[in-house]
Amino acid sequence: MSIVTPTARVPIQYFTDKETDDKIKAVTPFKEDRYLPDTSTKEQMQNQSDILNNFAENKGLRFVEVDNYNRLRYCYQCSLIKPDRCHHCSSCGFCVVKYDHHCPWINKCVSFNNYKYFMLYLIYSCILLAWALLTSIECIIRYFIRQQWTEQIVNFICVFLCVILFAIFGYYPLGELLIYHIRLATLNETTCEQAKPPNIRGDSNADYNMGIYRNLRAVFGWGLWAFPVDSHVGDGIHFPICYSERSAACTEIRYSVCREDEPDKNYQYQF
Repeated sequence: MSIVTPTARVPIQYFTDKETDDKIKAVTPFKEDRYLPDTSTKEQMQNQSDILNNFAENKGLRFVEVDNYNRLRYCYQCSLIKPDRCHHCSSCGFCVVKYDHHCPWINKCVSFNNYKYFMLYLIYSCILLAWALLTSIECIIRYFIRQQWTEQIVNFICVFLCVILFAIFGYYPLGELLIYHIRLATLNETTCEQAKPPNIRGDSNADYNMGIYRNLRAVFGWGLWAFPVDSHVGDGIHFPICYSERSAACTEIRYSVCREDEPDKNYQYQF
């Protein structure tokens, strides 16, 4: 399912028109066939920010993530304003919604649409490898019990070496990858976000961590977690934000929740 499921693409409303694209590129330094917005002057950065903010306001688009200079994140290759948690994949050549990483084994980006299937692929594979490993160990034990290993020493050595190699080069790296992604899922992080945490506008300590159950529900959906069926929660564009406000007097956690039936509206809840 992770192979055949289409990669999550950015909706059309986030793409800028040619006039806006020309404006933003005209005030962005260009060198060695690349646009370098981070090398812009203060005046250029202000112009870029104004252009992007005006476009987003006219389109009614809402963003919480900004770049290091408090500008909306713009992709010069795709000519679009990146939605929250969206990143450009250099291997695929386009921006991907809730981008995690580009997986060479499935030759596709792991993203909002197929992250559940990717997790199930890892879980199923680990279960299969564990079963194969246990049955191989059982075969070795039989050799010892029946004292056949001295009579069939060549077969015994081959089976024993296969089990060792299988455990080292098969189960261990796949198990490590599964543990790593389970940890990411419980924190509601992507591989890309762990390498570079998102910059939430107005709160440098804010993140997408809503608690273990809600985080897992964001990955596996409303139900049937163990089955490869579509059970998405949300639209992949709007996400609940955990804002943290810390002071010497008190510590308050405030959740900004986007209702699933009304993703364009923002509701504040106290927990």
